[in-house]
Amino acid sequence: MKPVLCPSPRALVQSGGGIDAPARIRVGTADAGQLSRAAEVSAAILGGICKVAIDPDAAFAVDVGRDPALCGEAYRLSCGPEGCEIRAGTAQGVSRAFATLAQLFIGGQIPALDIRDAPALPLRGYMLDASRDRVPARRTLLHILDALWLCKYNQFQLYVEHT
Repeated sequence: MKPVLCPSPRALVQSGGGIDAPARIRVGTADAGQLSRAAEVSAAILGGICKVAIDPDAAFAVDVGRDPALCGEAYRLSCGPEGCEIRAGTAQGVSRAFATLAQLFIGGQIPALDIRDAPALPLRGYMLDASRDRVPARRTLLHILDALWLCKYNQFQLYVEHT
């Protein structure tokens, strides 16, 4: 069955079955720069949202690497029974790939697939107007930000006049 992803990727090819989403993953990258930091931060967000432990001894591996042909927020995500491979040209692309991976974890299955994706719009935003009502608690704001990260939004505006 084709996974339900939001937003739908530009290209998704499934190549067979899948595995149950593992409880532990290990994240590796050969890049020592921004991609490595983006992978670390994005894996932590995925772990928090999906209750997945980041463990260097885990059997399921997520390998992050640079692909200079991919620019902006574009990425390639390939998954199989042993793990996933993320290729991106920028830190933003790595973050978007991890958001897609998190959606697969939420679905409970990691299918064997290859996704190639890039946003259709450069700006994807959400505005929360709390100007004449109560300002949401910090915990609520963090839940909103997690949901926006999952859906690959790249702007959040909080309007709080008169509060």
